[in-house]
Formats: sequence, C-alpha cells, structure tokens
Amino acid sequence: MKQVFLSVLAILSLFGCQTTSERLQVQYQLKYQMLLENIKSQSPDADFLGLRMAYTDTIHYDPYGVVSQSVIEEAFARFDEKDYQGCVNQADKILSTAYISMDGHYLAMVCHLELHNEERANYHQYVLNGLFSSISSGGNGRTFESAYTTISIGELKTFLGMLGLEVKEQGLRFHKGKPYDVMTVMESEIEEEFDLYFDISIQLEKGYGDL
Repeated sequence: MKQVFLSVLAILSLFGCQTTSERLQVQYQLKYQMLLENIKSQSPDADFLGLRMAYTDTIHYDPYGVVSQSVIEEAFARFDEKDYQGCVNQADKILSTAYISMDGHYLAMVCHLELHNEERANYHQYVLNGLFSSISSGGNGRTFESAYTTISIGELKTFLGMLGLEVKEQGLRFHKGKPYDVMTVMESEIEEEFDLYFDISIQLEKGYGDL
C-alpha cells in the first residue's frame, strides 16, 4: 500500500513539474485516446466528430495534410502492384499517427479484403463510414450556413473523392468573419458543375493563428 501511495505521489509530482502548455497537451492526448478507444471497441458511444476535433489538439495534427502524401502514394502503389501486405503495412503507418485518415482506413479496408481478412476489412469500413458521416451529416455543403467542416487539406480532398466529384476550381472566401474554401466541382455522370462550401476555420486558426 505504501509503495502504491509513493507511486501516485511520484506521478503527481511529475505532472506538477510540467508547464501549463505541457499539462494541456497531456489532457488533450488523454481526451483523444479515450475517444479512440471507444471507436476501436465499436462502442455505442463512439464519437467520430469528437475524435476528429480532439485530434486537432494533439502534437500529430497537420492542418496541411495530416499525413505525408508520399506515404499515402506509396500505399496506393503497393495496392496497384498487388502487394497487399505491403499496402496494409503502409496503411498501418498512416494510422499510427493519424487514425482520423480516411485514406488510411480505405487502404486498410481494400487490402485486408484482398488478403481475405474480412473481420479487419469490416472494421476499417466501419471507421471509414463513421469519419465520412461525421463530415457529411453537418449539412449539404451548398451554402455558407450548411458548409461541411474539415480539418485539413487532405481530408477535404479525400471527402470530395469519396463523393465522386472532380474539382474544377477552388477559392478562399470569408463569411461573417469565418474562412471557407469554395470548391467548384463536377459530378461526372451528369456533367453538372456546382459549388460546395467548406468551413476551414480550424485549419487556418491552427496553421496561422487567429484570423
């Protein structure tokens, strides 16, 4: 009992020696980890939107890509070469620091399917669907008021790709003091162009500071 008490004191002492910034980072990481564990256990309380937002407070968050584009390209190259285990390894590398990466879960899903690992493929499809829905359920993206909220350039582009849309033009606009990416996109099947609005305030605030 005395040993446990001393261990607790040691942890508290270490926490007390941290700066305010370090203590906040520990709290942010703990929050993210709790949300992540709920998703990994496929809990009814799984909160994909909360996970994405919590991720932006961790040290791994990159508003301009989330993960290295070269790692994603390498994973797709392994898939094209039918090196499905190599593809899974690359997907795991992506997800080790960016579990909110839709590219990472898509790659893990399709490569596990090719390896006949149906349970793992189904799990990654579950996460992929959850992440996608956490963006799409916020509105229809057709106006500033119904804009989608994305946290990185990579996430925005992957989301559009999953919708089957081709980007024709992109512009930054401000509405009521908030920044938006306005993407002119085309749906190839009907060759119709229209605008979609994305709230990118989190991305810009963390990339450039307060706007």
